[in-house]
Amino acid sequence: MQLLRRPPSGDGGAPVSPMLTAKATPPFTSPVREFLRLVLAAPLTEAIVTAAIAANVVCMIIETDRGAVELEPLHALMVLNTAILGLYTVESVCKIFVYRAGFLRHPWDVFDLFVVCADYAMIILESFLPDVPVSFLRVFRLVRLARSARVLRVFPELATMAMGLYNTMRIAICGVVALCGILIVFGIMSVHILHPINQRVAASGAYDGCDRCPRAFQSTWHAALTFTQQIVTGDSWGTVTIPIIEEEPASALFFLVVFV
Repeated sequence: MQLLRRPPSGDGGAPVSPMLTAKATPPFTSPVREFLRLVLAAPLTEAIVTAAIAANVVCMIIETDRGAVELEPLHALMVLNTAILGLYTVESVCKIFVYRAGFLRHPWDVFDLFVVCADYAMIILESFLPDVPVSFLRVFRLVRLARSARVLRVFPELATMAMGLYNTMRIAICGVVALCGILIVFGIMSVHILHPINQRVAASGAYDGCDRCPRAFQSTWHAALTFTQQIVTGDSWGTVTIPIIEEEPASALFFLVVFV
């Protein structure tokens, strides 16, 4: 059939499975395994699984909205979720049967199996542990959202965007780590430089109505939190800074260095 014909390999010999591996996969001696391999690699199979992912997301939206107003889940949704779980189970079992130990070399397939196992674990919890808090089960159901990541395998453009986002997050995390280090350094300095001045301001009654202001630079943690509030989030910059500068004008140089 056209649907299951073997895609040609790069050297014109052994067929490949473009969905599961980038390297050429030789045909299996077992006709059943070879047939299942071709079925799993067929575009129609991937389209069916993608449609199941979309249906799963829709089901989760409806379940979440009904759960928020404490309504009973719809029977149709329960049946659809069971059918989707059955589809994923059959797919994972077939891949394990076809690829045997090679199944573990495909991270996406292992990830799919993990999601399936998590679904079954949730069913066991609901069936045998009825006293488990409902909120815990709702959070556990969010694991099913991980299925949506499989869309990246269908649309290479989305995979490229996700990789770009991942690289951006790596840079952003490094920036956050550097920012935390800078805040700690200036926090230590502000405890020695600004806290005594801030104590004089608090004693003068300038902070009436502000419970946190007198301890804004009491410790490194408090100082780092104050700078995060003022610089990172841009909230209430002058509540503590301006009274301290008015009390000790030379402290403006310190604040200038911190803000720059």
